[in-house]
Amino acid sequence: MGAALLNARVGMAAVHHACSVDRFPDPTRPDLAAVLRPAPGAADPKLTALDPVISLRRSNRAEFVGAAPVEVTDRLGEVAATEGAHLLRLSGPQSQTLARVTAAARAVQDCDPGYGGELDAWTSQPARERDRVHVQPEWTSRTGTGEVPLRDFTPGHLPGPSAADPGGRSESLLVLATAGDGRLDWLRAGEALERVLPRSYVSVGRPA
Repeated sequence: MGAALLNARVGMAAVHHACSVDRFPDPTRPDLAAVLRPAPGAADPKLTALDPVISLRRSNRAEFVGAAPVEVTDRLGEVAATEGAHLLRLSGPQSQTLARVTAAARAVQDCDPGYGGELDAWTSQPARERDRVHVQPEWTSRTGTGEVPLRDFTPGHLPGPSAADPGGRSESLLVLATAGDGRLDWLRAGEALERVLPRSYVSVGRPA
């Protein structure tokens, strides 16, 4: 939802309108995440610049060619900060800790009987609808590589990292975080994520 809100802000900027955003403006309507209105003044040129890139953004689950340069991730951290979030580049020990936490969280998630049905509802094998995640067979082969496995879309399958695979040493692991853990933080995290991903396309010249 936060990503959709950022895209709406970009759309406003693309037609040269500044905008104001009221996030969770009505306590009696908790499902109303934000109200976006045109506002006086000039559009944010940094948002305007993202407009032609948003439609190009794709998830990339292919092999990575190497770790991202520090100067690139530092710039992306500055982008996240404009939305009130922090983008942290993890060290090797931090990545190993996250791998353990991720594995524990996935084990808990797989114990939820509704998880498999929900997963099947928004994935498709083969592709059936354009608004779903179109799962590719080769994605599962990547889930066991690196210090932190990629997401596996197979319910009940718990991939573990492969110690023999060098992926964790040749890939950059970034964590997007906010200071709090409330609804407003979740929304702002989505806005920050959607601001970082198109900008990473510009920074590294390929889909994020």
